[in-house]
Formats: sequence, C-alpha cells, structure tokens
Amino acid sequence: MNVGAAIEAADARGRGRHARWQSGLFRSVAERLLVGSSAPSAHVEAWLDLLAEGLGRGALDERAVAEPARHSLLATLVLARAPRALGELPPERLAELWNLGEGAARSDAWVGRVLAQVVADDATPLARDVLEGRLAETLDALGRDVDALPAERWRGGDAEVHSLRDAFPRFVPGRLRLVRPRVVVTTDRCSDAEVAICVLPSGTVMTHTRARMAGTSPAPVGPLAMSPGALRLGDARWRCPGASAWQHVLCSPAGFAVGTALDSQRLWVARAS
Repeated sequence: MNVGAAIEAADARGRGRHARWQSGLFRSVAERLLVGSSAPSAHVEAWLDLLAEGLGRGALDERAVAEPARHSLLATLVLARAPRALGELPPERLAELWNLGEGAARSDAWVGRVLAQVVADDATPLARDVLEGRLAETLDALGRDVDALPAERWRGGDAEVHSLRDAFPRFVPGRLRLVRPRVVVTTDRCSDAEVAICVLPSGTVMTHTRARMAGTSPAPVGPLAMSPGALRLGDARWRCPGASAWQHVLCSPAGFAVGTALDSQRLWVARAS
C-alpha cells in the first residue's frame, strides 16, 4: 500500500475532526512508526485513525510519544506495541486495545503507568487471552489484601537492586510507607515528589505519582535487622550490594522488604522467596 497517501488522508480526516489539530506532530509520528511497514492497508488505516483520535483529543501528546510506557497504557499500546505488530492486528483488535487504554485512564494515573510498564515489551503477546489476562493479574495483585507471611517462611538470597537514576534523575529516595500490600511509596529527600514501587509476582515496577497516597500500617512479620550490605529477618539473610548506610527499611506482609540508603539513588527489594 501507499503509506504516504494513507498518512495524508488520515491527516486530512484529523484536521476536519479536531479543532486543535497538530498536523506536524501527527505526520512525524506516523511516518516514523510506519517505516518499512508491510501491514495490510485496513490495519494501517485503522491504526492511523486511532493515532489521530489520541492526538486530537489530547489523550496522547509529545510526552507520550517520547516515553509511552511512562505516560499511560493507551500510549504504550497505540504508540509502542501496535506499530511493531500491525500486521497481526485487524481493525477490531486495534479498537479493543484502544478500549483497554481508555479504561485504564479512568483509574488512578499511577495504576495506568504500572500496567503500561508491565506490558511494554514484546514478551507479552497482544493476543486477547494473554494481554487481558496479564492486565487482570496485575490489577488483582495491586488490589488484593494478604495475610502476613510468617517470618519462618522467609528465605534469604540476593536482593534486587534498582537504580532510580535513569528514570528519575533528580530523585533521591528517602522515607518509605506502605500504601497497599504490594505498593510502597518513597518520598524524595529534597522535595515532595514521590515514586511508587510495585513489587509484583512478575517483577518490580516503579512509577512517579503526583497524588499523595495515604499509607497503611504493615502487619508485623518479625524484627528486620540491618547491617552494611545485608538485611536479615530471623534466619533469612539477603545480600544487598552497595547498601553501606541504611536510611529506611519497610517490611510488607505480602512477603518482601524495601530499603533505601543514605548515600544512594538505589533501593533494594528483598523477597521472601
């Protein structure tokens, strides 16, 4: 198909539908993401209309284009995932992806960004039973109440080490508070900015949050001992490389501990098993 002609036609439709249409932005995004595309014309035209709708309504913008996974689920699906798999996405499936993104936008923004990061790479196929299942599992893990995991069931090992420097260059993690069993929030030591740390069964995801979330009191699981480069709970010990001077450590009943250090932009996650 003639991709250039399809972009021109979609641009004209967008200009006719949206009062504050940004033709330059639409064309630059469409041309970049459709380079070398051999997808059927119906797929390309449907995706172009979704892109136009997102940009025209303001659901997508230059920030979404620059970092889709840190913006929203809609941005991730429309700008990152769909263009890479356009040949496998008929118009009806593209519409379903749009609906998923719009649905996530009705939740708290930080939840949508967590969902976006969970499905940002191609490891999660866009097939309906896989993608929707992964999103549902993540939402369930974020919202589920848990019984405290007894200290004797915790096992040591190597803690996860996460640097905030790349995603949040000026953020220096400080005090921690538990807001949900699997969500810990850390506050920047130099401002009131906050980052949510979501410790999910599938991995750890971090995102900034603009709205201050209320904390909860974690259920006791036992005394957590801190020493340079290590955490200990009962007989379980975790190696925490680089943690020379702990600032704050919080233990969740969901079976993990998160720690910050006085001299680092890193944080450590020690899982029970």
